Amino acid sequence: MLSRLLVAFALAGCGDAALSPAPRPAYGTEHTMPVAIIAPGDPAAIVAGWARGPLFGFDRAAVPTTRQDRVREWDFYAIHAPDFAVMVTLAEVRFAGRGSFVIASVSLHDFATKALHGGSLLLPDQGDLLDLAPIAGGNYRVDGSGGFIAYEDGPAARTIRFALDRVQGGGGGRIEGELAIEVPADESIAVVTPWSEPGLFFYENKVMAMPVGGFVRTIGVGDSRDRRWDLAGDAFAVMDWVRAVVPGTIDWTWAVGAGFVDGRRIGLNFGSVFGNERAGTPDAVLVDGVVHKLPPVAWDESAADGSWRLASDDGRVDVRLVPNGYRERQDLDLGFYATTLDKPYGVWSGEVELDDGERLVVDGLVGAAERVHTTW
Repeated sequence: MLSRLLVAFALAGCGDAALSPAPRPAYGTEHTMPVAIIAPGDPAAIVAGWARGPLFGFDRAAVPTTRQDRVREWDFYAIHAPDFAVMVTLAEVRFAGRGSFVIASVSLHDFATKALHGGSLLLPDQGDLLDLAPIAGGNYRVDGSGGFIAYEDGPAARTIRFALDRVQGGGGGRIEGELAIEVPADESIAVVTPWSEPGLFFYENKVMAMPVGGFVRTIGVGDSRDRRWDLAGDAFAVMDWVRAVVPGTIDWTWAVGAGFVDGRRIGLNFGSVFGNERAGTPDAVLVDGVVHKLPPVAWDESAADGSWRLASDDGRVDVRLVPNGYRERQDLDLGFYATTLDKPYGVWSGEVELDDGERLVVDGLVGAAERVHTTW
């Protein structure tokens, strides 16, 4: 009883400040003003850290000639719905001695039938096929003999249109669609992670929990029955926007989830590229457009039920991806490019603690988690 009285007396004597939540740790270096990633005059000096938006300036021309074949750029969208997921990529990749290539691809993952439908274009780029902007957004179109993919900016949405032939997983046919991705005036999580080798870095900007409408359909695939998947109010997109100068071998983890919790729009983002992360990581939760920066999490993929658990040492994060039975795996080796991927899809459950101390229950968020190893 005495101890309780002493605590009450101390709180009363300290005023409102004692009742305020303790300040959150910085979790690295937060940037609040625009800054160039590559220091002028010193291409080996990289400005690392994180921001609540794309404040980092990427200048492809500032990358030294000896590093140009290490440049990787992409605008990637992952769209998750309860019964399926859609992935769309526009990327430009440079390979030593092989020049630049544009990759344009779409894949649809049908959880009910465990089928993968998709198509892709791999096109040599002489500099005029695709010029990805150093900031998010932009109008792009890539055409090839197998079809096209186009990104089109509008005042409040970004529309992705595509039509691709020779659909994988179905013995031919065609996949086409139109996706209308709302772009709210949200904060996002932007991070620059350097590696130990001078001049190498990974700049990512993750824009979470964007509502999506539209459709995807397959024509003449498999048994020739045409199918259509519609995106409604339970579908959300995350944009993975990357401009990077990378080592020849890279590993990464990435986990996302999105949905509504008690009427609030929630987005989860966790991951690592296993570089020097002292200045920041992309671990964050978005709540109605506001980013709450979270600490790094440990990944535990050992559960007997196949779930993946992500938890932080300080207890702010403890979430689990409960798989829905659909798991994407890749094991590709083209010699100059090889990748392995393990990616379960499902629903997130658990809790995260927001900046004001609220414990947010995140049950019911659809998404996925992946572990990737790539040599390029």
